[in-house]
Amino acid sequence: MTQFTAKQIGLFFSIILLILLVVLGISPIGKRIALSVARPFASTWEYVSSQTASIFSRNERENEISRLELRIRELELKAKASDELRLENSQLRKMLSLRSFPTWNIIQAELLTRDPVFWDSCFSIDKGKADGIEIGSAVLFNDALIGRIGVVNQHSAVVDTIVSVKCRIGITLDDGKSNGLLRGTGGRNGDVIPGCIVDFLPLSAVANENDIIVTSGLGGIIPGGIPVAVVRPDKDGSAIHEIEHSRKCLVAAPRDAWDSIRFVSVIVSK
Repeated sequence: MTQFTAKQIGLFFSIILLILLVVLGISPIGKRIALSVARPFASTWEYVSSQTASIFSRNERENEISRLELRIRELELKAKASDELRLENSQLRKMLSLRSFPTWNIIQAELLTRDPVFWDSCFSIDKGKADGIEIGSAVLFNDALIGRIGVVNQHSAVVDTIVSVKCRIGITLDDGKSNGLLRGTGGRNGDVIPGCIVDFLPLSAVANENDIIVTSGLGGIIPGGIPVAVVRPDKDGSAIHEIEHSRKCLVAAPRDAWDSIRFVSVIVSK
């Protein structure tokens, strides 16, 4: 009786299995069996592929959104810087076109600091004694007087604006026929907008709402004819009223808004 070794038996079954695979591979039944066996693996692979693609696609969208948000922020910063530059250029051009004062020096200064509460009453500038700044000198913005120098340091100075109680300015109105004294009513107090009082006007003084008040030039410390403020109606709606049958006074307000101040001009005597 013929004896078969384990190696021969294994070779025999391997040949049989190979023949079966070839037959099944070329027959319709074999193809269906192979597809049935492979379908679960194919579905799993398709699911994994779709989820992976979705994750990568979502990450790409998030990255793109972050990139666009960063770009928008950069453009906003550039636009803000451009607006500030235009404002600065506009103020510098106005300073260059400031009318000449033959017997006075004009010193250009940049605003340094403002008090967070009473910023409209005082602020500091980057010029001082070393630059020729003097106490009492007139400070202009947009061709209008907005205050006087109250404190002078070596390289800086403090400006008391026309709404500060520390500020006193000789003014004239009614085409120079009526002189008076302008003083501030103080900084902001809640919703109250700061302003000025013009007092010691003669009984003959006449004023209407929105009339321009200008410096008188008396005393020789400040040039005359510089716009300071505009006439505003008082609580009774009157532009000007009489006090004790001896004088007249009126309420005034700064000619321009000061929110955008960056540069000012200081006028000092030669």
